[in-house]
Amino acid sequence: MTGNPENTREKGNRGEREAALYLAEMGYTIIKRNFKKSYGEVDIISSMGDTLIFSEVKTWTHLDKTAMEHAINRKKIRKIVKTSKAFLMENPAFYGFHIRYDILFNRGESGILHIPGAFTENETG
Repeated sequence: MTGNPENTREKGNRGEREAALYLAEMGYTIIKRNFKKSYGEVDIISSMGDTLIFSEVKTWTHLDKTAMEHAINRKKIRKIVKTSKAFLMENPAFYGFHIRYDILFNRGESGILHIPGAFTENETG
């Protein structure tokens, strides 16, 4: 019996689990995974002190110079920011927290590349 190769959704779910574990090991508190609205999703919401972090996770085995640009195009940023605002509206306990948007590239055996503050709300164009 041959196994099926990992499909994109399975790969993404695995990558997000590993990224959440990485963040927890780095001292972040994981608040929510896969926060979804009809217009977007945030892969991981975490906190560190008085900072609330909304993270996008990309599971790619290789990175080239265009990877960052591909990962955070303006359309994707708009969706993440809009979804993060919905989370804040639903969770007023986080009012007053500093907000940060991170990207985590899960590169498999090469480890996780964490880019804190990868983009800002102002980059929505």
